[in-house]
Amino acid sequence: MFVEQASLRKYYLLILWSLVAYGLIIFYTSSFFLSLELTGDPNFLFLMRLKYLFLSFMVFFFFERISLDILKKIVSIILLVTFILVLATFFSPSISGAQRWIFVKGVSIQPSEIFKVSFTIYLSSYLSKFRLKLDNNVAYWLKPMLIFGIFWLCIILQNDYSTAIYFAYSFFYYFICFWNVIGVHFCYFTYFCSNFYAFFNI
Repeated sequence: MFVEQASLRKYYLLILWSLVAYGLIIFYTSSFFLSLELTGDPNFLFLMRLKYLFLSFMVFFFFERISLDILKKIVSIILLVTFILVLATFFSPSISGAQRWIFVKGVSIQPSEIFKVSFTIYLSSYLSKFRLKLDNNVAYWLKPMLIFGIFWLCIILQNDYSTAIYFAYSFFYYFICFWNVIGVHFCYFTYFCSNFYAFFNI
C-alpha cells in the first residue's frame, strides 16, 4: 500500500511540475514583446517571474519541514495574523477597484493568498481532531464554516470578487472530498493541482 502511494505521489508531482513548466512557457511567450516594449529587455518580466518562483520554492520547502504538531499548536495565531492582514487591506489604496494589496516599503502583499495556506492548515488540524464527530454531527462544521465566512465576507467587501469565487469553489471542494460525493483521489488531485499551479504562477 505504501509503495502504491509513493508511486502515485511521483505521478502527481510529475503532472504538477509539468503544469509549472507549461505556465512558464506560456508566460514567456505572452510577455516577450510587452517586456521588450516596456523595458527594452525581452526577458525582464520572465526573469522577474523566475525570481518569484524561486521565492515560492523557498517558502514551499520551509513549510514542508515544519512539524505538523507545531503547526497545530500555532494554527490559531496563524489565523489571527492572517485576519489582521486582511483587515489592513481596507486601509490600503484601491487598485482596479479592489483593495486586495498591502504595500510595505515597496513590497506588495496579498493577504487573501496567505489565507489560502492558513485556512488549509486550520481545516486540516480541525479535521484530524474532530474526524469521528464530523461523521455524525454536522454541527461540528459550523466553526470552520463561520471562520471561512468571515474571511470570505471581508474579501467580498474588498471588491475582490475573483478571489472570493475561487475561495467558494475551494471550500465546496473540501466538502466534496470529505463527504466522498465523488472519487476522493480525483477531488484532491484536481484541487491541489489548481492550488499548486496558482501558488507557483503568482
